[in-house]
Amino acid sequence: MRDNNLGILLPLHKLTVHSIVTVLVIHLIITIAGLTEVYGNGGYYSLLVDEPFGSQLNNDWSVVCGGMSNYDNKSWQLIDGVFVQKECDHVLRYAFIKDITLHDFTAEVDVKVFLSGNDGRVGIIFGLKDGNFCRQFFLFRICFESNTAQLRFHTCHGESLMWFDISKKHISKSLKLEEWYRLKIQVSDGNFQFYVDDYLIFNIEGDQHKFYFVSEQEKEIMEECSATEMSKGKVGIYCCEAISAFDNFSVRENTQMKVLKFGIENLKKELSCLSWAYMYEEGVFDCSEMSSALALYLRCRGWKTWIARKPGHAWVRVESNPGKYIDIEATTLSINWSSPEATNEYEVEAIIESRPSEYSISHIKPPLLRVNE
Repeated sequence: MRDNNLGILLPLHKLTVHSIVTVLVIHLIITIAGLTEVYGNGGYYSLLVDEPFGSQLNNDWSVVCGGMSNYDNKSWQLIDGVFVQKECDHVLRYAFIKDITLHDFTAEVDVKVFLSGNDGRVGIIFGLKDGNFCRQFFLFRICFESNTAQLRFHTCHGESLMWFDISKKHISKSLKLEEWYRLKIQVSDGNFQFYVDDYLIFNIEGDQHKFYFVSEQEKEIMEECSATEMSKGKVGIYCCEAISAFDNFSVRENTQMKVLKFGIENLKKELSCLSWAYMYEEGVFDCSEMSSALALYLRCRGWKTWIARKPGHAWVRVESNPGKYIDIEATTLSINWSSPEATNEYEVEAIIESRPSEYSISHIKPPLLRVNE
């Protein structure tokens, strides 16, 4: 974990507070029914993996070296807040999250190569199927000497390893050692986008893959790998012929925005299920941060929300019926029937961006709200 802004709160239970890495939008993280839901601009998704590689691993990782049975934990270590792979040989090495299987998702990770051997390469694996005698996965990687990005398919039968290219492209940006790069995969309805530092490298729609076969055996294997098969499976990180570091690995399951909700009774029922996971603390977690969290939560439950404020206080304004509005006191999670006139009213992201020291919640470890439905 690097470049983090740590915050200190008074939790109701013992928690270690660390920053949540945000990319492009401010996210609210809330645990609901055993899943973590993340709320951002215009929609929501489930955050399945949050791995900042801090003082210890947050997730259950399995590490693989070479073929099926050759497991090697020694070359992977947490060092100074990043996950480092210390060998620079020709052996394929990867690590994956054991207990998460995905379909539509976004996976991201920061990567750095310290030493490159013969075209040292690092990347993200996805669509991993882990059987007793066979393992197969897809791989999005960047290669340093050739300055290319590649999309590949790998399959292991026992100790026998096969691989072949799906697509390959030269990167106009020069890849340099000891610099961080952000890799990202987005999968939705069988469509795939692959990014390096938010630059789109590959865009694959449906089953329109460009496979290059060198044998009938490869063709037979790949004919079974539809877009659906590419998207299903486990995810992880990869390197070969590179001493490399990984940081800020996250995986989220993409979901569509829920329909709009109306009705005061529905709103009261929504609020009755909520409680704060952190105690109120002036200047740390008070009406402004609570209003941000509650407004984002309710919006992604289907309500239209804003933040209203006057000097010294903030609360949430909700459209309870078309064209009619009601105020919510965020600190008590209750309707305020006699709230004062607001000096200003803001979109949530707008006030977070303009007054981050008061309204940002990106530094607070989830869950912020507890939901009992």
